[in-house]
Amino acid sequence: MRTTRVTTRLLATLAGIALVAVGCGGEVIGDGNGGVTGQNGNNGNGNNGSKAPPASSYNNYASDDPVCPSSKAPALFNNALCVCNDLHDIGVIVVRRGAYDNVAPFAANGSVKLAAHCEVEGSLIAKRGLHAAANVEVGGTLYSEADVHWAGRMAVHQDLTTSGSIHGVGFLEVGGVMRVAGAANVLGVRKVSSEGPFAPRNGDPCNCNGVDVAGEVAKARSSNVNAQKGLSTDARRVLGVDKVTLTSGKYYFAGAASIGFSKLTIDGVVAIYVEGDLQSIGVEKIQLTPGSSLDLYVSGNVRTVGHTVLGAGADPAAFRLFVGGNGPLNLSVGNQVFNGTIYAPKATLHYIGRTVVHGAVLAGSLSSIGLFEVHYTRPTLVPPTKCEKPSKPAPQTPPPPAPENPDKDLPRVM
Repeated sequence: MRTTRVTTRLLATLAGIALVAVGCGGEVIGDGNGGVTGQNGNNGNGNNGSKAPPASSYNNYASDDPVCPSSKAPALFNNALCVCNDLHDIGVIVVRRGAYDNVAPFAANGSVKLAAHCEVEGSLIAKRGLHAAANVEVGGTLYSEADVHWAGRMAVHQDLTTSGSIHGVGFLEVGGVMRVAGAANVLGVRKVSSEGPFAPRNGDPCNCNGVDVAGEVAKARSSNVNAQKGLSTDARRVLGVDKVTLTSGKYYFAGAASIGFSKLTIDGVVAIYVEGDLQSIGVEKIQLTPGSSLDLYVSGNVRTVGHTVLGAGADPAAFRLFVGGNGPLNLSVGNQVFNGTIYAPKATLHYIGRTVVHGAVLAGSLSSIGLFEVHYTRPTLVPPTKCEKPSKPAPQTPPPPAPENPDKDLPRVM
C-alpha cells in the first residue's frame, strides 16, 4: 500500500512539470553548438562578454549514474533561442540577458521571416536568409548564408555578414563591418562604419541532434532508483491530489498523465524519464530547494495547459525539459511564465498572448500570435554536495609486516 500511495502522489504531478517550461517575458537565444565563429571577438554563441555560472555549480559525475545524474543541458544551450527549421513568426520576439548577465543570441538553422518587431541583445544568425517586414535591432552580429531583406529599420550594433545580397527599404545602420558577398541595395538611409570581405562560418548554430530523448528514456528503464525509493514504474492508473518530495536520482515512469492540483518538491539532483506522451490540465506546481535541479525527459509529445511556477526564488537554470516527440508543444493562452529551458528539436512551439521564458529554448519551430520574450539563463550543474552518493567502504588497513627472525644471522650449530 505504501508503494501505491507514494507512486500515486508522485505521478499525479509529472504531467504538470512540463508547464514549468512556459514562461512570460524574456529573451531567447540560439543554441549554437556548431563551431560558429564571428568577428569582433563574438563567437556567435552569444557568450562574448558573458559571465559564466560559478565554477562550484559543476560536477564530474557520469550522466548515466542512477544515483547522481549529471545534465546534458549545459552543452546544448549556448544561445537563448534556437530554431532547428524555418521560422515564420507574426508575433513580437524579444531576446535579452538574464541571470549571470549572459549575452543573448537568437539563431535558426533555416530561414527567418519576421512580421513584427524583433529585438535581440546578442547576435542573430539566420542561416538560410532573413526577411523582416518590421524593425529589427541586433545588439551583436547579424549573420546569414542567403539574402537579407527588410522594410523598416535594420540596426546591427556589430558586423552584418552574408554570403548573399541585402535588399532594404528604410534605414540601415551597421556599427561594425558590413561584409556582403553580393549586392547591397538600400533604398533609404544607410549608415555603415566600414565594409569588408565576406567571412564564412562553419556548422549549424543550433545543436538539434545533441540528445536522443527517446533513447535516454529507454536507457532509464533499466537504470533508475525507483525500486530503491519504493516507487513503481507503472503510472497508467495513477491519478491523485497530494504532495511528494524526490531526492537525488534517476526516476522512470511509463504512461504518466495528470489532471488536478499537485505539488512536487525536488531536493537534490533529480532526473525524471517518462515513457510516452505527457499531458497536463489544471494547476501544477514544482518547487526546487536551493541548489537542486530537475531534468525531465519525455520520449513522446507534451501538451501543457495552465500556469506553472517553480516556486519563490527558484533558479530557472535548474529546470530542463527534454521532449522527443514531433507534436505541437502548447505554451497555453494568455499571460504565461516559464522558468527553465526547453529542448524540443522536433516540435513546434505554440503560444498566444504574452509568453515570458526565463531560461532558454531550442525548438523545431515557433508559431505565435502575441509577444514572446526570452531572458537568457544558461542551464548549469549543481554542486556535488547536493548528490546522495553511496558511502564508500572504509579503506582496510593492511596487516603489519611479519617480524624478522632475530636468529637469521646467527651461525647454524651442527
